Amino acid sequence: MKNLSFIILLPFLFIGCKNDTVVDTSEPTKMDTVTIKETQKPTTNSDSVGSKDEIDEEFTQKATVNKNDSTIWIQVNMRLDHRIFGYEKPDVKSKKMILYSIFTDDVEGNPFQCPYGAYYDTTRYQDMILKFQENIGDFAKVKIITDEAQHTVYFEKKWLEFE
Repeated sequence: MKNLSFIILLPFLFIGCKNDTVVDTSEPTKMDTVTIKETQKPTTNSDSVGSKDEIDEEFTQKATVNKNDSTIWIQVNMRLDHRIFGYEKPDVKSKKMILYSIFTDDVEGNPFQCPYGAYYDTTRYQDMILKFQENIGDFAKVKIITDEAQHTVYFEKKWLEFE
């Protein structure tokens, strides 16, 4: 009989032990929030045309110069940004001659009207070779070699690294 009365009283015990915890839904919990740091970083090598995307200075990719044969290459890495112009003279205010950029708006349709084109990387165009010649101040003199001709452009040295 004792067991029967315990079984009958058991549901009443659960009813009497209600949870008095109040959940405040007006403020998100720490696990529900993500802090987004909004900063204004200057756009590097940008212009009024092309991509409005900013280069993240922490996550940039440089073009690599092979120490053995002086060829320059850059391969797309979706986690790293690059926007590298080749200029007519060793001056960023001179005419933009070629562009390598991760941003579609910089490349598609060649919006900067670079005479030698706009590309994502150097790996897709086997008929064009870039060769480092020499450093001139803050710039690197580079030869663009194609089957038809050779051209000279100047890249900012800060966008090149030696392998």
